[in-house]
Amino acid sequence: MTQSELPDEQQVSWQPWGFWATAGLGLVVLIVYLVLSGLTVIPLSIAFSGESAESVTVETLGSNQNAIVVSTLISAVISGLLILFIAGRRKASSWKEYLSVHRPIAKDLFIWLGITVATVILLGLLGMLLDRPAVQEQWADLYKASAIVPLLLLAVIAAPLFEESLFRGFLFTGWSQSKLGVTGTVILTAVFFTALHAQYDLFDLGQVLVLGLLLGIARYKSGSLLVPIAMHALTNALAFAQMAFILG
Repeated sequence: MTQSELPDEQQVSWQPWGFWATAGLGLVVLIVYLVLSGLTVIPLSIAFSGESAESVTVETLGSNQNAIVVSTLISAVISGLLILFIAGRRKASSWKEYLSVHRPIAKDLFIWLGITVATVILLGLLGMLLDRPAVQEQWADLYKASAIVPLLLLAVIAAPLFEESLFRGFLFTGWSQSKLGVTGTVILTAVFFTALHAQYDLFDLGQVLVLGLLLGIARYKSGSLLVPIAMHALTNALAFAQMAFILG
């Protein structure tokens, strides 16, 4: 992948924001996401704990998994809508055109989903060889302490939609047509995608980086944002199913 522009059949009559404008607007979206996550978790913790506002402590906020899940869900939805708003403001483009939201070729979609399953299996086998637990303690605690429906909505729907719209949608469109090119864009979006998951350990961060690179390549090869969204959702669904099977 050495091209600095999208293939001819994906060329459009409008120009996306340049590299720095794309980076700046993407940073704004991330800041909104993080600030909303922090602000909404406070009233949600109070509501879910049944305690008064005065009695809620930092420890209470950090231990209320339902509040964290719901606040992240709300933040992902609002931030995702912000991405659509920003993308739709570019002259002569709609948010669908800007983010390349269109139906992919069915064969391509199934191939990429198959590659996703194979990658998840290989990474799982690597984890077994390194004697890592099938489910990390932090995920086990989250699964046991959270309501299933909000957690499932976040993992399989909200998170893939928001993260892919940002990294393989908005950032990919602006950066791939800049001097950075497609290859640089795939790598850079994967790195920032990994940084968003900084709470993971090194092995899990490595897995996220591999996934981010795979999602970027799929976005470029398929020409549709819906492909990496489906791949991301499938990855999270498989992880969720594994937790449900092991933890009960």
